[in-house]
Parts: sequence; C-alpha cells; structure tokens
Amino acid sequence: MTKPERVAPKEHLVLFYENDTELARIAGAYLIEAIVAGSVAVVVASESHRAMLEREVASAGFDLHELRSSGSWIALDASETISRLVIDGRPDPAAFETAVGELIVGIAERGRSVCAYGEMVALLWDARQVNAAIELEELWNDLGERTPFSLFCSYASASLSDPSHAQDFEVVCSHHSAVVDRRTYGTERRPVRRARRSFPATPESVTQARHFVTETALQWGFAQLVQDAQLVVSELGGNAVRHAHSEFTVIISESDSSIRLAVSDLSHEVPKQQHPAIDSSSGRGLMLVGALATEWGVEQSRGGKVVWAELQL
Repeated sequence: MTKPERVAPKEHLVLFYENDTELARIAGAYLIEAIVAGSVAVVVASESHRAMLEREVASAGFDLHELRSSGSWIALDASETISRLVIDGRPDPAAFETAVGELIVGIAERGRSVCAYGEMVALLWDARQVNAAIELEELWNDLGERTPFSLFCSYASASLSDPSHAQDFEVVCSHHSAVVDRRTYGTERRPVRRARRSFPATPESVTQARHFVTETALQWGFAQLVQDAQLVVSELGGNAVRHAHSEFTVIISESDSSIRLAVSDLSHEVPKQQHPAIDSSSGRGLMLVGALATEWGVEQSRGGKVVWAELQL
C-alpha cells in the first residue's frame, strides 16, 4: 500500500478561503497531518484563529498541553510578530530572521521537521500594505531555500476581490508552490486515534509497555503488526531503562494503514545504531527497529528525546 500523502518539505501552499469554518477545516487538517507525521506545528495567526485551530486539533484527539510541553505546537501572535519585523513599512530581513528564521532553523537543527501556518501576509494585505505582503512572501521563500520546511498561508477571498489588485494577486500566487483546493482538502479527515501511557524506569515496565502496545494494536485492528510492534517497543523502552535510566512514555497513533510508536524519555543522548561482531550477543536493537519499520528517527524535545518508528500493513 502507498504511504498517506503528506505535505513535502519546501512546499509553500496558499489557501483563499470563504469563511472561518472553511479555514478551520482546511488549515486544521494541514496541522493535524503535520502532528501525526511527527513534525513541529508553528502557527503564526490572530488570537481568534489560534483558538479556532487549537479546537480543531483538540477535536482530533490531541492534548494541546502535551503538544506545547514537547515543543510540537508553537504559537505566535501574527500582529505582534509583524510589529517586530516590519520596519518603516517594509519587512526587514534581519528582523525577520530574529522573529521567525531563528525559530524555524533551530527546530530543524534539532532534527525535527517543521510545518508552519502563517497569517502575517494576509494581515499586511488587508491593511493595504500589498508590497510589504509580497516582500514577506519572498522572505519566507528565501528561508525555505536555506532550511527545508513547509508553509501554509491563507487569505480571505473577500480581501482579494478589489480589481485594482488583480496583478498583485497574480504575484502572490506566483510566490507559492500550489494553491489549495478548498473543495477537497481535508474533507475526508476523521479523528486520529491515539493512546498514551507512562512507565517507571524499571525492567518490568518493558513488559508492561509490550502489553499496552499489543492491546492497542489489536483493538485498532492492526493484528498483523502486533509482533513487530512488540519488538520495537521492547527495544525502545528497554533503551530508555537501560541506557537513559529514565521513566518513559509510549505514544501510539494511527494514520491510515500504519501505526506510529513513539517512546520519549528524559535523556538528550541520541541512540546510535551499532554494527556488532557476528558472534556478539547484543547491539542489534536499532538494526532490528530499522528492519521492521517503514521509517524511524529521533527527535529532541524540551525535556529529553523521542524515538519513533512507523509500522505499516
């Protein structure tokens, strides 16, 4: 089976939406896809739209407090951010780097992908600062050339109806890699199933984590993945106890025909795949994870790290 479609790094999308209900559905679907994929969602929006998007994410089964604590949800106020980077009516490249660029680059340097949603350009457009909006789009694109990340911009359709700005509208479109089809994007989204459980730093916890993963996979209809999931969580949980000497948390999430196992602990030390001698009795754990998983990786969080693996039917 093919993997579920995800927004690619360096994708710069634009949505022209009719109303807030439509914006919540479509931008919410984009952010939920990002979180399911393990990316950091960076939201630069108005207060009302931040609250609206947070409700969308929460309705899909995510805990916003948990997402913020792990650094997976970062929200900035669009107007306040504009005030920091627009100087004398024009976006200043150095100020943009301080206000936005350093944040995006810092996340990428910690090994995590970024999916950003932004409304600053729309606010500038609505304020009739059309040239500033276009220049800000260019700064976003320049940042994307240096650091792979995806960006989703949105404009209210009503604000683009002025015939005198028809040429500027074409320029705005040219600064994006694709225009979102608001008729279909996110229409088939359903709530994401997630399960989470924490375990103390004891050897018995690895067995308990294996039972937890088994019960969840069977309940969700992933019986074919049970054995692989047991082996993966045994290795990742065992590493947390043996090497990190840390309590750990197992988070299981579903995405179409796959499940994602993520094990977080309190250590920032990144596990390294070893290449043991042929007669060695240990050191093959991550090799096993790599063989069983469609994808796997390590992400730094504020309190430690997360090691994840995706298993697909």
